[in-house]
Amino acid sequence: MSRLILKGYKLGFNQLSRTSVARFCEIFGLDNEYKQELENIVVAKVRSPKNPLFSEQNRNKWGNFFRDKAKDLLKWGFAKNSSREILILYDRCTSIVRIYAMKEVLSKLSTEIRFIKGV
Repeated sequence: MSRLILKGYKLGFNQLSRTSVARFCEIFGLDNEYKQELENIVVAKVRSPKNPLFSEQNRNKWGNFFRDKAKDLLKWGFAKNSSREILILYDRCTSIVRIYAMKEVLSKLSTEIRFIKGV
């Protein structure tokens, strides 16, 4: 039997993978200075939800990190377990199921990094 990842959604997609800042930094090789900075960024967002996650002053530094690690981030977010072979998307509003080969999904995802109003 193929390993799969199943994502349900309504109207849009939410997070792909959840993790702590500490674990994220460990996975992507970020040192304690980056870890502390990222923790501060996340705490500031929680305190002021209307503000963007990354301020203008943080966007260049973190944008470079995300651009450099884009493919690794996508692979981790969609298929951190390398044995996952299928992505199944279930639209709860329409009850439509879409099934994709994970290799195909990963090969077609854009690695363009943009900061948007939300996160």
